[in-house]
Amino acid sequence: MITKQHCWNRTLIAGHDDHSNPILVAELVAAVEGLQHSLDASAETIRQLQTQNAELEAQLNHVNARLNEQNAA
Repeated sequence: MITKQHCWNRTLIAGHDDHSNPILVAELVAAVEGLQHSLDASAETIRQLQTQNAELEAQLNHVNARLNEQNAA
């Protein structure tokens, strides 16, 4: 969700918390943007781990092939 493309009236009350304190639209938008940033960072970490996993799997397959060659000899 791209919140920066919308013109928000950030002074409006979006709701209330469990203690009946008002939650402003600005606070709600900031929280959503923070969660989006966290999600983006997590997705990048997952992509890096997938790349690392693929590299390790390729190395393992290479070692396994060499062991099979040595065992066949």
